[in-house]
Amino acid sequence: MIRRPLLAAAAVGLALLFPPRSEGAQDLQQVAGEFGLLGSWARDCSKPASAQAPRILYAATADGGVTRELVEGAAHGTGTPFSGASRVAPDQLELDYLYEERTVHLVLEMRDGRQRGLRSWIDGGAPIMEDGVVLANNHRVPWYEKCKD
Repeated sequence: MIRRPLLAAAAVGLALLFPPRSEGAQDLQQVAGEFGLLGSWARDCSKPASAQAPRILYAATADGGVTRELVEGAAHGTGTPFSGASRVAPDQLELDYLYEERTVHLVLEMRDGRQRGLRSWIDGGAPIMEDGVVLANNHRVPWYEKCKD
């Protein structure tokens, strides 16, 4: 018969060997950073941010999170906070965020130092984007390059 202290020690040993995967904000920054996402992105970095030449800013926050902000001029807002991030392929990152109390999933594709939206869908809803095409208007999602600023 196995004694309880021995079972408890075995459970602690397994917990140390296989810690639970944390989905916390710290992991969010790590995953986004390893993917190379943090920073400013534009279709043409030589142009200043404007409505005609928007930039996308992926920023680490003081609390360990990551936000995405569409910048169309000099003013900056707070950005949309992500609730999760995970690599789905070596060149793809899934980011999750809340919109109207539903989780939106966005898969970004990174290729040759550029990134673009590849797929997007809402939990319990139809796809928003497939293979880099916005389904509502059939427009192809542009590629964004990482800016030096």
